[in-house]
Amino acid sequence: MVKHFFPLVAWGVLVCQLLPLQGATTASPSAFSPRDNERLVGAVGCQSSMCHGGASPSRDQFTIWSRQDFHSRAYATLVTARSVRIAETLGIVSATESARCTTCHAPFASLPQARLASTINVTEGVSCESCHNGAEAWLRSHTRPDWTYADRIHAGLRDLRSAYVRANTCVACHQVIDPALVKAGHPELIFELDGLTASEPRHWQEKADWFGPKAWLVGQAVALREMSLCLARSDKADPNLVSQQQALFWLFQKSNVFKTEMASHEPEPPSTIAAWSNQVAQAYSMMEWKSTMTGNTMTALAATSGSFLDNGVPLAERELRAERLVLGLDRLFKSLHPEPSAPGQAELSALFTAVQDRAQFNPQAFSTLLQKFAGVVTPKK
Repeated sequence: MVKHFFPLVAWGVLVCQLLPLQGATTASPSAFSPRDNERLVGAVGCQSSMCHGGASPSRDQFTIWSRQDFHSRAYATLVTARSVRIAETLGIVSATESARCTTCHAPFASLPQARLASTINVTEGVSCESCHNGAEAWLRSHTRPDWTYADRIHAGLRDLRSAYVRANTCVACHQVIDPALVKAGHPELIFELDGLTASEPRHWQEKADWFGPKAWLVGQAVALREMSLCLARSDKADPNLVSQQQALFWLFQKSNVFKTEMASHEPEPPSTIAAWSNQVAQAYSMMEWKSTMTGNTMTALAATSGSFLDNGVPLAERELRAERLVLGLDRLFKSLHPEPSAPGQAELSALFTAVQDRAQFNPQAFSTLLQKFAGVVTPKK
């Protein structure tokens, strides 16, 4: 029996786009795509001890990435026995040379040589410029004291303070995966921006206006957009992807953070959902998130226990709803109650346990556990 575990660091390839360093969609093509004339210098450009390769908290970004971050070992994953078996199943001669694998595990491999400095090494995996953008234009200038953050962004540094830009940077390799890869043994992917960020070895400091719940909401909206775009572009929709998309759309329908004309239970065309979810992601990325929004959203989602008893919804989709719901409740709850022994934590842990094994998912039991969680966290009138 195979248990399902939420991935902290995922490895994947998009069904709809196979371009390195991109998660580009028709909705937002410039938010996270490298400019055509940007050249990349590789992690070597950041590793000096006087820059980001030192030991002090203000200069240890490269050190943390190289020693602790799974992204630095993304290329190495391609030579494991598991990757070899997946490649053999798919008829791929070498995972280290196939774009189906390197587009996410070694994103420099598929870029034109004219874009790469001689210092580039494809075995870096997912390194500094995969997230921060090609550095040649801004590397020497970005530490100038007279440069503002806006100056750095104008020079080509990616604006990762924006929840929308950050989500778009990550989603391409952490969301929709070719069903053939999953069938061959590749882990299924679940993109949840705040949870993935929290699991990262932190080599940065969030600014005062950054809130985890906003990252969760924006990330889920971007994930819904990517699923919907893939379905809209596919001649034959993957049934599992359809269920995942509907489960995530359900999550938005049950949230009372925003009012929407789409808050019905009738399925919508994927292209319509894609455009709508992109607008949601952009709008909430620019919004100042408030703690009341966190509490109200958590209360609304915790009140959905009856949905899991609806036999008109396929069991597989209810399980997927439960997965997305638990991930969301976790991020919302932890932002309000960071202490490990907070009331409700035990009930939340029980919900996590209930969705770990898809084959054993029990909607009645999950509904009961959700009621218990709601009873603890819902404000008393």
